[in-house]
This record gives sequence, C-alpha cells and structure tokens, in this order.
Amino acid sequence: MGLAGGGCRDMEPLGGTKGFLKGALGARRYRVVGEAPSGAKVQWSDALTRHGFHEPASAVRREETLGWVHAENLLLADFTCLESWLREPYGHFSLRIDKKVVPPALLRAHVEQAAEAWCQENGRSPCPRSVKGDLRDQAEDRLLRQSLARPRTFEVLWHLGEGWLLFGSFSERINTLFTREFFQTFGLELHPDNPLDWLEDPALVRGLETSGATVVTRTTAEEERPHVG
Repeated sequence: MGLAGGGCRDMEPLGGTKGFLKGALGARRYRVVGEAPSGAKVQWSDALTRHGFHEPASAVRREETLGWVHAENLLLADFTCLESWLREPYGHFSLRIDKKVVPPALLRAHVEQAAEAWCQENGRSPCPRSVKGDLRDQAEDRLLRQSLARPRTFEVLWHLGEGWLLFGSFSERINTLFTREFFQTFGLELHPDNPLDWLEDPALVRGLETSGATVVTRTTAEEERPHVG
C-alpha cells in the first residue's frame, strides 16, 4: 500500500504549534544527540516521508502499525514540503500507532458458537482442544477483517536550534517505540532530559519530584509556549 496522501497542495496550514499550546499538556522532554547532516531539513523531510504511516497490507494484522503523520491530520503522511512539518525553529509532527483488537468476550462467544456447531456436525462432545484452537484462529481472523483499527497519535515538538524535544506521552512502552522510530528515521539519539539531574542535593531532588517538577505542564491556553513546570 502507498503512503497516506497529502502534499503541499492539499495539506492544511501548519498554523504554529497549536496542539502543544492549547489546554493541558503532558509530555516527556528529550535531548536530541547526534550530528545534523548538510541540508538536514530537506533530508529529514524525505526521511519523514519514507517512515510515514502506511496502512498495513493485511486486513488481519494483529501487530501495531506505526509511522509519522502531520500534526493536524492523521491521514496525511507526505512530508515532501518543508511547510508540512517545519515551523522555525520547531519541527512539529505526530507519531501514529494503529492496532486492531477483537474484544475478548466477542471472540469467546464466536468460538463457543463455532465449537457447538462442530460438535453437532461431527456427533462428538466436547470439542477437541486442537479443533477449538483452529476455530478460534478462524473467528479472530474473520472479526479482524470486519473491524477498524484504533488509531492513536502522539505529538512531537522539536526545537531544531536548541536540540530539545517534547513527546506527548508518559507511557514507557510508547516512549520506547518513539525513540526507536526517531533513531531509525533521523539517525539521532534521544536522551531523557530531566532538569533534576543537574542538582546535587538529594533532598531537594526528592522534594521537587514530589511537587511534580519533572512534568511538562500547561494549565492555561493564554501562555505562549511549553515549559518545564
């Protein structure tokens, strides 16, 4: 399958870093480590497009599918134009992660129904475990084909000049996926940036951690930019 559509002609204006600046925000902050190549911004546009979100080839794919999309529209994954992600001095885009999930209760009901039909057809009871396993796989594949993936997006705000980055999730698993995909895309490492690491007084560190000083927060829409609370 091709990339999700969206070039310069049909994309929405970037309009600033509005997602991170509107309302409450939770984000992890990273330092971007590595050498930027000559003509980096054009190369990064190409890299974002190569690693943009693709619809999975299989309708029964159980694994997560991930890739980059525009910050304003999760259907757009073409970053050929710098304006699709670059708002000096920021880079602004999102990581999209999709996964199809069959509700366990629904799957169990379909398997039990199929097992009962097998027993009646074959004059045997109970249904053998091996047969029930095959019936479960068949039911799950059928339900996956009928279901829509659940999309989630996580914003990225990257200050290209100062070399720091905000990522809109606290989940350890999601952050692991993000840092891995970021390195594969840009060849740059992300190191967690915790201002408490700069302090030498353990008591002060504990007090600041308790107060939530390690969390990037926003509480009003009027403030101009993300900050470390």
